[in-house]
This record gives sequence, structure tokens and C-alpha cells, in this order.
Amino acid sequence: MSKLYFDKITFIFFGIFCLVISSAKAEVQGRYTDWIKELVTSKSYEKLINPALPDSTDSQPVQMTCLETQKERYYIGVTQSMIIKAPLDEVAKVVENIEQDVDLFPGFAKVKVISHVGDQVDTFWEQRIPIFFIPNVKYEMIYYFLPHPDEKTRLYRYQLKERGRIKESDGFIALEKISDQATRYFEIDFFDAEWGALETFAPGRIWKDSLDGIYISDRATQLKAENPSWTAKQAREAAEKTAEKIEKETHKTPGEACADHKTLQWDQTFPGLPLPAAPVK
Repeated sequence: MSKLYFDKITFIFFGIFCLVISSAKAEVQGRYTDWIKELVTSKSYEKLINPALPDSTDSQPVQMTCLETQKERYYIGVTQSMIIKAPLDEVAKVVENIEQDVDLFPGFAKVKVISHVGDQVDTFWEQRIPIFFIPNVKYEMIYYFLPHPDEKTRLYRYQLKERGRIKESDGFIALEKISDQATRYFEIDFFDAEWGALETFAPGRIWKDSLDGIYISDRATQLKAENPSWTAKQAREAAEKTAEKIEKETHKTPGEACADHKTLQWDQTFPGLPLPAAPVK
């Protein structure tokens, strides 16, 4: 889902997300929007579950694969896969309760559902900026709670509603029942921005810190579903401890480890996957 995160290097995420400036009132058609729609419709997204990676484990609860875009150094793409030890319906409750993301995901002042008509949910997000002279970031995303293809699957797609300095943002989540007490969670996210001074002063952290935020949010979702009695805040705090533990043991944050192995070779990483068409010039 839409995830923003402030770690110890708050400057980076301030730089990323304070770039959101509302300028239009229509959903943003990104270069990956149509491709994602097709993946969801055809279930080709199953080929994005990297066979080279094992299922998530207690020591590596969230598996990520970083995808580059040709000639776009900072166009971030990432797949995320994990096994959640909870029933499908319990996981779906966590995913669909968007307003609790204010506590489940780090760094938010407000998350609000603006409207919910049919399968479309319009949402408002306010990102807290921990610098006294910078106002909070406010933006909108559209979520689509897609029709269930069968009783074992739940699908969600989302995209940026208003274009600003964040130019594009697309993603989807697929939940698939493995057993009565286990659910496979798969997600893919793409986003692009005008990174501005970050490209000059901290280019090496754009991928890393963006991915660390995504990792924390996924892990928090996993923990909340597995522990329904926990508050969203408890799940987030436990997720942050997971990331800290991994960094201590491996000397790399989860985001850094993924970014160090990002790939342009999608066809080799995911054999048989229909790849996105080149953008129209």
C-alpha cells in the first residue's frame, strides 16, 4: 500500500515525500498502470514470486526483489512476498482497514478514507515532517478493492490521484489462501519523483531508505494479522525491531540489501513474465 517512513536519517524521507504538491484532480496514469492492471486480470503476477527466493521465514519474514527501470536511475520498483500465519479473512481485514495505517505505518499524522463507493476507495494521507519549519505532506491515493476471482484470493490495486513532484505511483496487493491458518501476501510497488537535491547530496540513500519504509510497513501488516489483539502501533514497533535486528546481524538494512541487488534483467529474474511495454515518447 502507500507507505512512507522516517528512519534515523529523517532527511531522506523528508526529501522524498515533501515533494508531493497537488496539481490535478484526476488519477495519475503511470507507465506501469496498464501493465499492473493486466497482471491482476490475467494472474500473471504469480510469475513475480521469485522462485530463487525461499518462502519468508522467521529470520527473513519479508522477501523483496528490487526492479530498475531502463534509463531511470531513481524510478523505484519492488516486489514483496511473505507468508502470514493467519487466515485469509484476517489478513484482508488488516489490508482493508486503511485508516489504521496512521499507526501501522511509521510517520503519519493522519490517514482518512474520503469516500468509499463500490469497489473504489479515495483516501487522504498526511505525512508528518519532523522539521519544525516544514509543513506536513498531504496527498491522495485511490484504492480499488477488486472483485474476488475465487474464494481463495483477494486483490487490491492503487494509484496516485494527484500528480505533483511525485510523478507516478502504482501498485497492487494479492492475498492467496495457503491453508486455514496461512496466507501468501504479494505486493508490487512502482514510484517515480523529481528527487531534486537528494540526487546531489544523498543519491545512495534514495533506494535504500524508500525500501526500508516499505519493509517496515509490510512486516507490521504481517504482525498485525498474526496478532489480532495487538494494536496497530504495537505491530509497527515490533516491525521496526525486526528491521533493527536484521541490520545488526547482517550490517545492512533490509532496504540496503535489496537495493544492492536491484536488477534490470526482469526477463531473467522472472522467466515467462509478460514485461511492460516501453513508454510512448
